[in-house]
Amino acid sequence: MASTTSVKVAVRLRPFNNNEKETDSRLIIKIHQQQKQCKITNPNDSNDEKSFTYDFLYDSQVPTDDPNHASQDTVWNDLGNELLEAAWSGYNYSLFAYGQTGSGKSHSMVGFGEERGVIPRACEAIFLKIKECESIEAAAAADDATKNTNTYLIEVSMLEIYNEKVRDLFVPLSSQDRGGLKVRDSPKTGAYVEGLKKITVIGYHQIERLMAFGSRNRTVASTMMNETSSRAHTIFTITFVQTRTNRETMKVSDIRSSISLVDLAGSERAGRTGATGDRLVEGGHINKSLSALGNVINALSSNATKKKKLLVPYRDAVLTHLLKNSLGGNAKTTMIAAISPADTNYQETLSTLRYADRAKNIQNVAIINEDKNEKLIRELREELEKLRKGMNGGDLDEEREIIKKELEEKFRREYEEKQAAWESSQSKAEKELNLEPEVLGGAGGGEASENINVNTPFIVNLNEDAALSGVLKYHITDNTTSQIGTKNSVDKDCPSILIGGMGVMASHSKITRGTDNNIMLVSLPGARTLLNGLVLAENVGVKVKHEDRIIFGNNSVFKCVIPNEAAIGVEVDWEFAMKEANSEMLKKMQEFNEVEVAAGEKAKKDMEEKVLKLENMLKEEREKGMNQNNNQRELELKLSNQMAETEKLLKRQERERQERSLIDRQLLHTLPLVHEANCISVELNKLMRFSVKLVSKTMEGELGESVEPTYKTEVCVIVSYEEGGGGEGEEEEEEDIEDLEEIIGKKLSIEVDVKSCRGLPGNLLAQYKSMYVQFRFFATEEYVKTGKVAFKSINPKINFKTVLKFDVSAEFCQFVVGASLGFECFLSTEEVTGTFEERKQGTQSDY
Repeated sequence: MASTTSVKVAVRLRPFNNNEKETDSRLIIKIHQQQKQCKITNPNDSNDEKSFTYDFLYDSQVPTDDPNHASQDTVWNDLGNELLEAAWSGYNYSLFAYGQTGSGKSHSMVGFGEERGVIPRACEAIFLKIKECESIEAAAAADDATKNTNTYLIEVSMLEIYNEKVRDLFVPLSSQDRGGLKVRDSPKTGAYVEGLKKITVIGYHQIERLMAFGSRNRTVASTMMNETSSRAHTIFTITFVQTRTNRETMKVSDIRSSISLVDLAGSERAGRTGATGDRLVEGGHINKSLSALGNVINALSSNATKKKKLLVPYRDAVLTHLLKNSLGGNAKTTMIAAISPADTNYQETLSTLRYADRAKNIQNVAIINEDKNEKLIRELREELEKLRKGMNGGDLDEEREIIKKELEEKFRREYEEKQAAWESSQSKAEKELNLEPEVLGGAGGGEASENINVNTPFIVNLNEDAALSGVLKYHITDNTTSQIGTKNSVDKDCPSILIGGMGVMASHSKITRGTDNNIMLVSLPGARTLLNGLVLAENVGVKVKHEDRIIFGNNSVFKCVIPNEAAIGVEVDWEFAMKEANSEMLKKMQEFNEVEVAAGEKAKKDMEEKVLKLENMLKEEREKGMNQNNNQRELELKLSNQMAETEKLLKRQERERQERSLIDRQLLHTLPLVHEANCISVELNKLMRFSVKLVSKTMEGELGESVEPTYKTEVCVIVSYEEGGGGEGEEEEEEDIEDLEEIIGKKLSIEVDVKSCRGLPGNLLAQYKSMYVQFRFFATEEYVKTGKVAFKSINPKINFKTVLKFDVSAEFCQFVVGASLGFECFLSTEEVTGTFEERKQGTQSDY
């Protein structure tokens, strides 16, 4: 039975994100639920308003207590019922989410935490309905043994299309073919992926674990528009088979439905996302496949409304090839268009709404996927009817008995084959899912939590993608010591807690739980372990409390959870832990921002005072009369210029504020990567050192041709090369100290030699005449300042040397291990003559 249906379109408006709130973005979307109408207003022209009509509209931007607020439950209640009805009726069903980067597609499809999306809800709902049907059938069978019975088989697969290559997300990355899987065509089932792993599941908890494993294998990265942007299209497929058995005739038939849930990567413009290198290549492939999808939708939309039929270019991209059934084929399809409310995303939002508007016209022809046995039975019945008409009564009865026996034997044989296949698939599922914790562990996975007391403390992972936080959970049982580390291919004995990531050693640390939930963490020799932002000394036990943050290696972030203990009062997430670990750098950044903001406020205040003064002068001239028209025109011109300068200043301050917000986020991503690079450099014995630096770049003519150059601060990674070998005049190298604790209580002298500064802004040479450098080390109350030197080049020589003396303490050792020495450069308009030493002996003061 065929059913012709149009693609249903749902539009979901997400809330403002933190970046949009910080920049005071304006709302440009209006949703009218009763009319099913979505209106978008051009931020540059309030009279330019466009209106679109869709099947479903969800406004998640309004407050949660607003009756029009659309939660995850609202979306599921509308779309989930249709999905379940299609699955039980034997239709194929497709649901895909489209929108720009950061518009909330993954939130609608997958969700995170308690805010579960469509995919996990669909999986759970199918199993709940199976359980309900089985209980009804069991009650009916108790009354009548000849009642029909149903058995259910569910297989799941998960793939992503990354750079036009298909990757199986249920296969560990180390075992995957770099060339990707091949897409083939079948005359019966359409496009399929050759070699894609399909796992039979018998419960929702198994799907949950598989989805967690697949989600960790997904390709995500940070862009300026979204910190955890999906860099590939993800397709999660549920194959649902209902086997119906007639106990009286032993007749067996199948109804099969395929449910495809698609999370598309974000459409984007390279300039908006700040993509470079690999991110730019990925973005190119993403836009190529989405353009191909747009061409397919355009062609199908045109074919539905015009007589002249166009060739539908399904094979232009891997994505459209796999979605052939979903678009214009044998499936019922729903599209979720995710949009942003902010005026800064006007062009992308308008493009998404137009995209969704065209998709409404696509016509699909969905067919119930019945078993081939049904056709065979109909043919046999027709043939039997012919024989009945052509034979006499005695022969007819005899022939009927023969055919009946043949059919019974055929159905019995098929029933036995079905039962054997079912039992085989069940044992295969149990085998694969029993091995799955080991697979997950090898990839940095968690442990099974069955038969564990709910009050048992555990450590759980934190990830910058909230959907991946809480996936890994390791319980800390009573009176045991667990070793933490990565899987070692040499030793057979693996750590009891397996974690992955750069900088994690095979024997990284130990965690012990004693009585009264007394948990102790020990960092093993050579390992880098941070607790609440502080680097732990080796072989020293430290107590771990509820919601303490632990970082193993460079960026494997966990937190400790002790049930029934009070929370610390703040939300502990990945961002909180990374800010804590990099607090020194972020503190300097904040001080820099405060200076910039103060300078900007002062400049703004000066501008406003000048404008007010000019307005008062102009008012006085007007009161004196019209005899001094020349002075009045001159004052009006000055006032106009001053107001223009004020407007430019405000724009520049707004841009700088946005840049500071962006720099804060970039630092959190860059600092762990720089530390990883330094670890690799040491391991490979390379004489290279990487560090983070904030660099000001000149932006010529950004605010107009007559305006002086402005500056843009960027986060850059500086590569420095260490000099190898012992040169002439070098002192002999002292013996290395293996453990800093050996020198606690002793005197230590540290020599600091500031030779020169490199890369100062050249355009400041004319404005400033001298410069100096200052720094502060450990607990020194005052800054150490170099002498002022002439500022005549962008690489001025300092040649300042000093010796700092300290009494070594445990706090000093912690500082030396985990902190860094930062230098600040200051420019002055004061001219200096002679060297610093000469001025020091004379009367001239440097400060």
